[in-house]
Amino acid sequence: MIVLNDPPEISIALDSPSDCSVSAQVTFNGSASIPEQFDVEWSTGERSPRIENVQNGELVVMLVDEHSCLYSDTTLIENMSTLSYQLDTMSGSCSGDIPSSANIFVINDPSATVLWNDGSTELSRPELEPGHYQFTLTNDLGCSQIDSLTVSPIGNLDFDVSVTNANCNTQTSGSLEIFTDDPDLLFSIDGVSFTDQRTFESLDTGPLTVYVQNQQACLDSMAINIQHDDTFDSGLSTTITGQLNQALVINPEPIQEDIRWTWSSEDFELSCNDCPSPSLLVDKEGTVLVDLTNGICSTQEIIRIRISLGDEIYIPNVFHPNSTSGNDKFLVYPNASFDELDISIYDRWGNAVYNLNNIPVEDVSELGWDGTFNGNESMTGVYVFKAKVRRFVDNTEIEILGDFMLLR
Repeated sequence: MIVLNDPPEISIALDSPSDCSVSAQVTFNGSASIPEQFDVEWSTGERSPRIENVQNGELVVMLVDEHSCLYSDTTLIENMSTLSYQLDTMSGSCSGDIPSSANIFVINDPSATVLWNDGSTELSRPELEPGHYQFTLTNDLGCSQIDSLTVSPIGNLDFDVSVTNANCNTQTSGSLEIFTDDPDLLFSIDGVSFTDQRTFESLDTGPLTVYVQNQQACLDSMAINIQHDDTFDSGLSTTITGQLNQALVINPEPIQEDIRWTWSSEDFELSCNDCPSPSLLVDKEGTVLVDLTNGICSTQEIIRIRISLGDEIYIPNVFHPNSTSGNDKFLVYPNASFDELDISIYDRWGNAVYNLNNIPVEDVSELGWDGTFNGNESMTGVYVFKAKVRRFVDNTEIEILGDFMLLR
């Protein structure tokens, strides 16, 4: 710092446009014109030579030139008719058992009155609905203060968070995924900007709070911690959907070959425990745990297996009883998510030539009409069928009416 023997005179000039506010002007040797080589810095954070609406308390101004020479002045502002108050708020519960409230305590002027943006004039608001509120405090001199608050009830919303730590290559490779059965929830990691996306990626290591809000503005949160450890990105999906009663390959395109895999599950029987791509039968929803290591970095993943209940049903339109290519019986073939099948087949005169009821779908491939009735070959022509397929897990029943051609 360079100190001059004859420093310029720096001072703060105050004026009061009203009883409610004070303005401050920095002067240089008695002039409001500040030389261009000086930057102005006020203790309020402002940088212009003149500032408005200065509050009670100590006020400092500094002038700094390009050589880091610094000159300053300090003054004390007091007895200005500013309103001093304390705002106490309490967030209520989503159930409504505990209401949200706000109380304004005016410290230095008992004459102050308040006007809220919803029309209320009460300093104490014991029951506030969720939303954004603004209020204006005014005293007898006409001095006013404007403030606002947002009311968000706190509740126990049903959600869970799965965290993926940053891997050993990139500190900002952390991510999180939120799981909930409530489709109307919104999510945020800063408590301000909410979105319906449930996955947040490229997160830095350290503590983080996940905020969840419903349509009634009820707010809940969960504190998590993203660690930076010796893990790497496995490339696995954290949720995989498969069709009920169908085989599912968990990791069809594994990452680099130098990975050692260790798979386990309490819900499914895996085809292998140390291979890159095990398969399983999706007969329920559950989880699969996998540990991966390349000898230096390691990670552990939980993969959630979800069920897709498709309604695909294959119905041939022609069959040949004497065929040698496998098309020698007629039947309706539901996908493996269905449990039972009923079917009746009729000739052109309405006579029932074939009937099955409550047949397990897994037995369908061994059954079917072979084109005979009472031991005699049925005639070539069009036949009509009526079928019902049932799935127990979601109480689905589908009825199908159609026809097909028998060829000889």
